[in-house]
Amino acid sequence: MTGANGAGKSTLMRLRLMAGELRADHGTVTVTGRVGHLGQRETPWPPGMTVLQAYAQSRTGEPQEHAAARLSHGLPTLAELDLRVGELSYGQPAASN
Repeated sequence: MTGANGAGKSTLMRLRLMAGELRADHGTVTVTGRVGHLGQRETPWPPGMTVLQAYAQSRTGEPQEHAAARLSHGLPTLAELDLRVGELSYGQPAASN
């Protein structure tokens, strides 16, 4: 892995080791407690689907009802509801659900 100083290479490797996704080449990794990890996987929604459509897909009612509820809590903004899933960073689709 390469990247600029301070880009998080070492942190990423430590987190992946703690989450059990990687095995240590040398020594041991001991984890006490729980490790939370949001994996960077593909989304289950088609890239052309909007955030609102993806959110409403597994819920009853009309998408606009869900938009009003989400907006009343400040999540997300009106402009973000119209973004296509394919335009989001990897972490955003998971946070939208």
